[in-house]
Amino acid sequence: MRPSKPFQTMRQLLILLTISVVMAISAPLMAFADEASRATGPVSHNAIVLVLDNSGSMSGAKAQKLEEAAQQFSEKILEADPRSQIAIVSFGSDVNVLPFTSDLNELESFVENDMNDWGSTDVTSALKYAHSTALLLQDTGLDQYAKSIVTMSDGMPNSSSTAIAQAETMFPSYNMYSVGFMATSSSEINFLKAIQNSGYFEADDLDSLIEKFVEIAEELLNPVQISLSHTPIQSVSPDQLASYRLSATITNPNSKAVQNLTADLALPGEATLQSGELHQELGALLTGQSVALSWDITVGSSAVGEITYSVTAGGSNIVNLTQSEKIVLEPTGSDDNQFVFGTDNWSFANSSTYFGSTYYLNSADYNALLSGLSNSEKQNIKDSVSAQWGGSCYGFAASSILSKMEVINPLLRQPGASSLYDMTASKDVQSYINYCMFTQMLEPIREDRANFVSLTDVEKVNLLKERVSAVATGGSPVLLGFNLDFDYLGRNAGHAIVGDRYDSGSYTLDSGTYDGRIRYYDSNDPDGRDCYIYVNTETGAWDIPDYGETNSASSSADLTRANNDLALMNTKDIETSVENYKAILRATSETNFTNAVLRFKNMIYSFFDIVSGKTDLVHWFDDQSGSGSPLSVVLPDNSGDYTISSPDGYGYSLQYADMLLSVDADSAESASFTRSGSVSLEGNSGAYSLQATSDDAQGELYTFGVRGSSSGNVALIKTAEGYVAKADSLDGAVVTAEGDNTSKELPIEGERDELLISSDGTDITASADEDGDGTFETVVASTSDDNQTPPPSAPGGTDPSDDAGASQPNKDADPSEGPDKSGEGTPNTGDVSFAFAPIIAAVGVIVCAIGAVTRALLGHGRTGRDGSVNS
Repeated sequence: MRPSKPFQTMRQLLILLTISVVMAISAPLMAFADEASRATGPVSHNAIVLVLDNSGSMSGAKAQKLEEAAQQFSEKILEADPRSQIAIVSFGSDVNVLPFTSDLNELESFVENDMNDWGSTDVTSALKYAHSTALLLQDTGLDQYAKSIVTMSDGMPNSSSTAIAQAETMFPSYNMYSVGFMATSSSEINFLKAIQNSGYFEADDLDSLIEKFVEIAEELLNPVQISLSHTPIQSVSPDQLASYRLSATITNPNSKAVQNLTADLALPGEATLQSGELHQELGALLTGQSVALSWDITVGSSAVGEITYSVTAGGSNIVNLTQSEKIVLEPTGSDDNQFVFGTDNWSFANSSTYFGSTYYLNSADYNALLSGLSNSEKQNIKDSVSAQWGGSCYGFAASSILSKMEVINPLLRQPGASSLYDMTASKDVQSYINYCMFTQMLEPIREDRANFVSLTDVEKVNLLKERVSAVATGGSPVLLGFNLDFDYLGRNAGHAIVGDRYDSGSYTLDSGTYDGRIRYYDSNDPDGRDCYIYVNTETGAWDIPDYGETNSASSSADLTRANNDLALMNTKDIETSVENYKAILRATSETNFTNAVLRFKNMIYSFFDIVSGKTDLVHWFDDQSGSGSPLSVVLPDNSGDYTISSPDGYGYSLQYADMLLSVDADSAESASFTRSGSVSLEGNSGAYSLQATSDDAQGELYTFGVRGSSSGNVALIKTAEGYVAKADSLDGAVVTAEGDNTSKELPIEGERDELLISSDGTDITASADEDGDGTFETVVASTSDDNQTPPPSAPGGTDPSDDAGASQPNKDADPSEGPDKSGEGTPNTGDVSFAFAPIIAAVGVIVCAIGAVTRALLGHGRTGRDGSVNS
């Protein structure tokens, strides 16, 4: 028998309620976890007492759903931090208490066996027991606790006045939340509001519930905001140590004052504090207030590459929040950083001879690449990694510069190698080059590239001259990118090289006269030592004879980057604000876009005009060097809706600030993307695939889609409950979902034209609106009934059993074999600023192993696309 709609709605609300409160309370731990290895004092954890109404009015289905919510709450909290503590106070006429525990078995046993629904609603006694229970948990030298009390109830207590009085005595000691579970009267709501000091939630209106919980989650995720910056202090003599001024601004953006605010500065061993205090007690920080701090430091002469410092803010009953920033050390003196060929360049070529037909990344590099990214950023990189190998020139260029400037040390990946040139194209080395390759997909690098492409030719050439000239006196070599001339036959490519020397003079070529030239290292020709790009600083003209490319009036070739910012090349820690985030449309390398048209409001852009430079839209081809590089177009409005029409196939994705939408189709009249998160095809004919990734998705799954073969219109529409898949017929279609290392597929059978795709974070469900009232009440299929297989945790096109030191890849590799899972030769990242990376990694492995065993014991185990280059 199917549950009635009220009980279904109740269950949805309880699940959302549980997830939202868990996020709110546990989210601060995520910010802290990245810096836990640097902590010098006790580690902060959450300690939560769940005060659960188990009175007579909660009998039956209500009690069952409340128990389910408590179990999910406990599981989510302990997954976020296994050292958190949870206690439960169940109350009716009497009170039953489970003391603090981190054992999920104990918590589940209590809610299943020791909660009885009967009697009156004695909230006063329940709060007293919550207080006495919380007092039993004391801070230690290793652990300290931010204590919270969450009270769930559906009505009025025996005595509201005594319960309110009891709660008020507890306000100074705890973060107290209350949840009105289907509370309807004003007296019930007023009472529940009176017993909280941190937030009241109503679990009877889905939309407002989401809004309220997002607000509270943001507040607890960011009890304060920390902004860091640093500036070099001018040296008074050449032999003076490098000095920097560190600045921090701590802001309270929330509605509650932070009491007893503290700030702690952590420095690496190479840095010495010259002014300011490592620990500062700052008192109360009121709503909207900010406090500015500064320190002066010197860095020892032995330090190279980069160092990392962090500031931790704490306060009364909040989990500490830590923000870190890297300082890429400014070169001192007059060191010449021009490449020494045969030492500073890779010896092997950017060629499928070495890299095969797929992009290989070992599991460690793949996970490191995705770590800390938003869902949409992850999916964008995953889609790129899974494409056919089309060149890794950006990775060659970036890694060789970072190695030359001693920001990273790739030599750790090949014992015995004394220089970059000594290294062979082993799988570990391929993986590292490809890791660097895909960092060009990260938003800070794309933002920098878009800004450079928007400059005039004269501005580009002079900026390039300035940066390359500085290499001889301590500046970084320059990562230089250019697009080849696009023609109607679809020859398109972007390429990255390293500019390391500027020569002034008069140079005459067939294309014109130039007043300077830039020597470069090209991964397509690793033994080429006299490769030059010729520039005219007066006209902005340039010529690269080796590629037959100039930026003449008849050519669409263009300079697309001139980056000498080492922090940007090693960019994982740099963020871009949402308001500055550019919406970027991307056409895959397999897409024939020459006849396509882009529509935005009343404007129409031909793709051929875009890539030929006949519009004002900034664009580039990814730096892969192979013919057929993906095209990126910066769209005119980062919050606009866009439509593409093409007589050819479709292979496009659009990345907004917080979501990624993609479409693949054999043939259709048009494809549309909306800022609200929907993607659709009009007049589709043949196979199609629609996908949507949202940064606000909760749980393991964050990319949802539908694929099939259908004539007519097809759409994937984002809603508050999930995504609605619509088509003339969904019979034979497949609903999909995926996360970092998990994927789900749900075949659809039967003549249906509309289904709701929803998820609890680990499984997906397809539901139908049988009675046409707008509510998808009938479950058609769910992956919770199936055994789903997780995909490889990393992509790979090489044989996992191949020796890590082999100089040649397996050219006959099957991409379906997945990544290297042998565990042998797990590479060091090569980042010299993280001396304790092996220790941190070991701890992470232990924690993951413990978590996996625990979930297995508890029954919560989860299951889970040949390019050549212009060499």
